[in-house]
Amino acid sequence: MQLSLNSYNKQPYFAASPARYLNPARFMLAPGYEKDFSLVNVDVKKLDKLLSADRHYYVGKNAVGGVKTKYDRAKEYIFETSEPIYASLVAVSKTSRGIEAGIMDGRHRFAAIRDAGIDKVPVSIKKDQLPLAKTLNLLT
Repeated sequence: MQLSLNSYNKQPYFAASPARYLNPARFMLAPGYEKDFSLVNVDVKKLDKLLSADRHYYVGKNAVGGVKTKYDRAKEYIFETSEPIYASLVAVSKTSRGIEAGIMDGRHRFAAIRDAGIDKVPVSIKKDQLPLAKTLNLLT
């Protein structure tokens, strides 16, 4: 039986235990964000803990609270292609309610990566928010 490239790419990821590595070279800043944002590696579990406080936009395990079709497309794109990936756009800030984090773009991509068991992932963070992200030990 001859496997197509597409079916070959699907088998190793979904048949094996969750991947612990995703090639960081595939991630890039979205066009237009190069001046004000940096591409940095973050600890997925620590960022997810902060994000989970956002009751309106948090995408939980298996897309709970999100859009399932967007989550499924993100998972397919990330794990079944070798195309570049726009890094999720993350905001971290101090407010009167404490430290808050949110994803302005890419919440389904982040959720798919988190659910696959990836430990760290490149994200886009505004340069003036990097000191706070460092203080919170989000950066790896």
